[in-house]
Amino acid sequence: AWGFEDVFCKLYPDRQQFTFFDYRAPSALAANKGWRIDHILATAPLAQRCQRVDVDLEPRRATDPSDHTVLWADFSL
Repeated sequence: AWGFEDVFCKLYPDRQQFTFFDYRAPSALAANKGWRIDHILATAPLAQRCQRVDVDLEPRRATDPSDHTVLWADFSL
């Protein structure tokens, strides 16, 4: 084990939020039927400094979007 932590799971252990929605299933985003295949991994000391992390779904709602959307995090340094 490398000791990395998934900062999204650390802050939201029970939240079902996804970063990938199949473009062949047009209702997937609205139905929240996707996969969380994108991650922000951090060492334990850096993960402790994660203040916010979220998934921005707006880019996925654009015309001809990527099947991935944006996962972001803020860290206090």
